[in-house]
Amino acid sequence: MPHEKMPFLSHLEELRKRLIASLIAIGVGFAVSFHFSEQIMAFLNIEDFERAEDYLFFATALGRVKRTALKDYRNVHRAGIIAINLNEGDRLIELFAG
Repeated sequence: MPHEKMPFLSHLEELRKRLIASLIAIGVGFAVSFHFSEQIMAFLNIEDFERAEDYLFFATALGRVKRTALKDYRNVHRAGIIAINLNEGDRLIELFAG
């Protein structure tokens, strides 16, 4: 198909389909981000990762709780950091800094 010649109107129809799919993806991404906006903003507003008294607290739906020193998150690698491993069927329900 990439080497196939298409009439101009077919190109416009293909462009319309791709634009609609892109807008839907952006909308879904915005909705998911908005749902977690409070936690995201709380994390982004951290100014000093070195304070020894600051921790991140995680709680899962199946009752697992984890406390991690905030300074452990000061150097995020390109692949990211796995803050908590979740078992199958479990999900993160609460995250807060304290």
